[in-house]
Order: sequence, then structure tokens, then C-alpha cells
Amino acid sequence: MSVAFVCNLGRAFLDRFQTYNQAWSILARSMSSFFRLALFNRAVSHVFAREVYHTAYRSLPVTFLASLIIGAIVVTYLVSLLTRFGAYEFIGEYIVTVNLHEVGPIICSIIVLLKSGSRVVSDVAQMKINRELNTLYYLNIPVDRYLMMPMILAFAFAGPCLNLLFGVVSIIGGFLVLGYLHDLTFANYLGMIGTALDLETFFVAFFKPMLMCIAVAAVSIQKGMSVNYSLTEVPVRLIQGLMHVIGLIILIELVFVLGYLW
Repeated sequence: MSVAFVCNLGRAFLDRFQTYNQAWSILARSMSSFFRLALFNRAVSHVFAREVYHTAYRSLPVTFLASLIIGAIVVTYLVSLLTRFGAYEFIGEYIVTVNLHEVGPIICSIIVLLKSGSRVVSDVAQMKINRELNTLYYLNIPVDRYLMMPMILAFAFAGPCLNLLFGVVSIIGGFLVLGYLHDLTFANYLGMIGTALDLETFFVAFFKPMLMCIAVAAVSIQKGMSVNYSLTEVPVRLIQGLMHVIGLIILIELVFVLGYLW
């Protein structure tokens, strides 16, 4: 094993550890501001509303289109496969699990990462380079309360909302697009979906995308804050943040899978 390989491996580990440690610190300070009811401040609530618009509302069209296409594919293959093996009664359970528990949170998190995570990295980096963050410090305005906390809350709000939209469109719209290929009525299909919905389904469908999008927000803010000299650093930080967020998404997915098995 070469020395260069060991050095590169150690450097990658330290960089990842530093990113996660700083992202956790950002999240902790933001949650502290949240529990102090800082969201009720008019300036903070205005930032929160703006972030919800950019993160959740502007992601609706691409989420709708992705859920319709992916839902049609997933529903078609699952119905065909389960019908072929005589597992007709498991159609609703498997479709709900795949769309709301597995595919939906990951797709919505990636959409939020690509559309809003990159924007957050660029915005925070520009504010730091232009010394706008220093101005907030000089005016005794907490950055974590005015800037970080509204961003993280907006991402946390966007995750479950987009996943709910993804689930509804993929489950219902997916069947309407390609449902004519199967000997299954829409009423029977909705009945099987309804019996598969329970409290655990809504718990996972709510908290998994919320945690994934919080990870996207915290890492994006951290990467924006790590820009030091010029905006030319933004693409590098963005690529690093993308890899780090994917690692966190995989980790969250594994935690939920292990929790389900236990």
C-alpha cells in the first residue's frame, strides 16, 4: 500500500469528518434558535417563507413529472410481477412501501439537493465573500437565527410535502397512465392501497424525507460557509457537498432499514 494512497485516504476521511462535524454544529445552533421561538420574529419568518418558496414550491413541477414517470414504471412492474406470482393481495402493500418509503424520499431529496442545495451553497458563499455575514455579526444579529434556522426549517418542511406529492401522483397517476395494461379495476386498486396505509407508513413517509432534506440543508450551508476567497470555489464545494450528502442519505436509509428489521 503506497504512502500516497494512505495520505489521500486520510485526507478524505478528515475532510468528511470535518464536514459532518461542522454541519452538526450548524444544525444544533439552528435548532436551539428554533426552540427559542425565533421563527416568530418577522424578519426570520420572512426568510423562512422565501426559502419555502424556493425549496418546496419551485420543486413541485419537477417532482410531479418525476413521480408520474417513475410511478407508472414502478406500478406497472410491481402489478405485473405480483400478479404473475399469484401475490395479488400484496399489491397495495408493496406499491405503498416502494413509493412512499423507498423511492419517494430518495428522489425528493435528490431534487431538493440539485435545485436548492446548490442555490444555498452559492448564496451563503456570496454572502460570506461580500462580507454580508460580517455585517450581521457587527449588528449583533445571530446568523444561525436569521439565516441558518429558516433555511433548515424550509428544507425540513419541503421534504415531507414533496414526498406526499410524489406518493399520491406515483400511486394514483402511475396506475392511470399504464393501468389499462392490467386486468385490475381502479376501485380494486384503490381498495388495496387503502388497506396498506397505516400509522407506520405515514411515520416513515414523513420523517425519512425530512431527515434527508435536513442533511441536505446542513451540509449545503456548511459548504457555503467553507468558501474563503472567491466564487470560483463554489463548484468544488458543491461537488464535495453532493458526495457528502449522498453518504448521509445512504446512512439514513440504512438506519430506517435496520429499524424496520428490528
